[in-house]
Amino acid sequence: MKIVDVYLYSMAVKALYNANKTAIIAYDVYFNDTYVTTIWLPRINAAQHVSTTATMRQLNAAETKQRNEAMDLLIPVLDDLEYKVKKCIDDGSITMALIEFGISNFKRCISRREFEDFSSCYEITIAAVDLNTDALVEVGFTEDQIESITTWYDKAMAIQNIKIALEGDINSTSKENQRILNACLKEDQKVLNVIKAYAMSIGDKELAKQASKAAVLKSMGITPQRKAVVKVIKPGSSLLLYTDFVGKNYLQLTLLTENVTVLVGQTHLKLGVITDGTELPFNEVWVGQKKMMLGTGRYIKLTNTDNFKKAKVRVFVQEVDLE
Repeated sequence: MKIVDVYLYSMAVKALYNANKTAIIAYDVYFNDTYVTTIWLPRINAAQHVSTTATMRQLNAAETKQRNEAMDLLIPVLDDLEYKVKKCIDDGSITMALIEFGISNFKRCISRREFEDFSSCYEITIAAVDLNTDALVEVGFTEDQIESITTWYDKAMAIQNIKIALEGDINSTSKENQRILNACLKEDQKVLNVIKAYAMSIGDKELAKQASKAAVLKSMGITPQRKAVVKVIKPGSSLLLYTDFVGKNYLQLTLLTENVTVLVGQTHLKLGVITDGTELPFNEVWVGQKKMMLGTGRYIKLTNTDNFKKAKVRVFVQEVDLE
């Protein structure tokens, strides 16, 4: 059940309670109007106003994709810069060594998504470029290209700052949200239990069937969630997760193994590892739809880039009803 469905689920349980209210109170007076107004309804109302961290996580995944795209746009510019710097060194118009431009480190930060060093790498490269602008322009590295380095860096940094704020909001609200929702669902289950007990006492098998979580969800048009499964990925290999994954559904992945790099992405190839994928954070839930994933193709795969250590990933699919 999605976070946003908890309130609707509770109201569906309440509708079942209301339809049998008099008989339920006669069977167990605890579930009278006082219980409803002082205990149950306050929990339902609290659930209604919960901040939806699932939405924030989806937004965070989208921001990650946009940030990575901005970073990747730097690669061809840096490749050209490296060639032009070498050319200037050869003709003597630049006296600095190539290593002083920090281009290789800058590109490595981008390809590995090492955001901790991204800013310092940019500062080193752009400072060296500023010192040698005239020579670089002379050999064809344009001022527009120089400006684009800062443009794409600034965009990536701006998105990263949004991500940091989002992650802070997610971390600060998740535990409290879970407490509120669990408290509400606990009361819902108590009500379902008494309805079922009452139904069984009078031999009403139909009402007894209705008094279950699965039956209430079905009445709302919601398919009960599948359980999460843990997948083990061998060192240096890929695991095929899904073929023709439903576009509206959300894939939730949690990397359970520390100090390994696991990528998720799309590919046209059923065999082999993926090279264009999103790195999963350790012990944090990554949420994304197919359109948010890197790569293209009908197959969704996980690749363990560590050649010596196996990786474990918890996999869960949040199904969305098609309209």
